[in-house]
Order: sequence, then C-alpha cells, then structure tokens
Amino acid sequence: MLILFTQSCNMGKQVDEKIILSIDFQDFFDKDKVGCSINGCSIFKDVELTSDQIDGLTDVNINVSKKGHELIIHYDNKIINCSEEKILELVIDVNGQESKYELILDKGKYIGFDKLEGNKLKLHQSELPFEYD
Repeated sequence: MLILFTQSCNMGKQVDEKIILSIDFQDFFDKDKVGCSINGCSIFKDVELTSDQIDGLTDVNINVSKKGHELIIHYDNKIINCSEEKILELVIDVNGQESKYELILDKGKYIGFDKLEGNKLKLHQSELPFEYD
C-alpha cells in the first residue's frame, strides 16, 4: 500500500507546469489603459499601467505554462486556461490602439514591452530574464 501511494505522489509531480513565456510591461507607461489577450483568450482589459520611476517596471506580470495541449496563463493570482495553437498570438491594446504579435518561442521566453509615442509598443524578446535596476 505504501509503495502505491508513493508512486501516485510522484506521478502528480511529473505534470508540474513549466513556464514557456513570461511577459512584463516595462518602461514609459503612465496611467495608460492596457488590455492583453493570448490566442484569443482575454487576460485583462482596461488595466491602468504606470511604470515605476526607479526600475521602469509596472505591476503586471503574466506567466504562461503548458499542460498537454492547453496553455495555463497566470495573472494577478488568477489562472486562465486557453487552447494551444501552432502560432502564439499576443494582442496588446494601449489606450484603444491594438497591436498584434506572433511570438516565436525559439527566440526566447522572456517578453518585455516598452511604450513608445502614439501608444505604440516596442517588443523585447530574450532567452534570459530581464534585469531591472
């Protein structure tokens, strides 16, 4: 009986989620209304973002993991399940202006966005986590 119980516990650990994508909203946001969706699944809408004056980071971080053929999206202590597609499409809306990105995870799982003039965004993608001062 003890052996079966131990095997059952170990099997549960094998399905632990591995982060495949981490998204940060970084510099130059100033009371901007932002929305975000991944593969058509809404993560948040009209959230006001302001970048910290010291490290340039907002309070928003999204982590995406994969379980089977499903994406598990972690945001603000919420979990959103979304179907996996061949192409990972990220849609960001800044003050009503929508931008679409097709992400290739081979280029890195760490994504950062800076806000530019005219509610445009600059995407940074890295294989290494970003460093914030």
